[in-house]
Amino acid sequence: MADYVLGDIHANPNAIKAMCDLIQFNKHHDHLFFIGDLVNSGPDSWGVLDLIYHHYMDQVTLILGNHDISFMAKQEGKSLSPHQRLLLSVLTSGKLAHHHKASDSLLVHAGIWPSWTLNTTLNLAHEATLDIQAAFKRQDLSKHLYSDIHIWSDRLRGWQRTTAIINIMTRMRVVDQISGALNLSYKGGILKQPDGCCAWFDRIQTPPTKQVIFGHWSLLEQKNHPSFICIDHSYTYGGKLMALRLDDNQAFFLDAGF
Repeated sequence: MADYVLGDIHANPNAIKAMCDLIQFNKHHDHLFFIGDLVNSGPDSWGVLDLIYHHYMDQVTLILGNHDISFMAKQEGKSLSPHQRLLLSVLTSGKLAHHHKASDSLLVHAGIWPSWTLNTTLNLAHEATLDIQAAFKRQDLSKHLYSDIHIWSDRLRGWQRTTAIINIMTRMRVVDQISGALNLSYKGGILKQPDGCCAWFDRIQTPPTKQVIFGHWSLLEQKNHPSFICIDHSYTYGGKLMALRLDDNQAFFLDAGF
């Protein structure tokens, strides 16, 4: 029995199949944790959802990424087939964070706020996930997204609060060194980051778990930092797809092209 975290798939069902072959995934005993961005920016978003729904649903936990939430919002008002509506349950069953107790790993798509404890992170993730699900059901998720709430405060309420949680957990890369305010426009690596900014994890003095595993930051030059592991190796842009076995932190890599 083994648990694996997979990096950003971005709408490539063949990559899932190839990686499962590479790690010799056993559907009867193993479990897959997708770190977010299952869909968008790739060849076949619906194909990925179809593959997971029909072949892996009982063996999968999805951590929602910014592209997953965006894909959900873009389906509002569309004439979807009954089968497509069924496939959307793959995304609506997702959540913003997960604690893998056996390895003491916190799984999140982009990152966490420095002051958040494990319990705070999981509670806020659950709170925002419920808001996302309710807004999607009401068909008004799209009007709430993309508001640039740049900084966390527990005094935030309503969708400002939810948006702040979503931005931190699914969109964050670099932040202001002093205030921690998110710079949501910058997508490059650390070496060329804007003046006065730093990687979000550089502001965390005491991680809430043994390790925090995240994706999202494909252009981050150094993927392994003390207690922080980025598993997005820019597969969509010609890099590699990474899977991390949580039992022993062994990494598996699949070259682009699948």
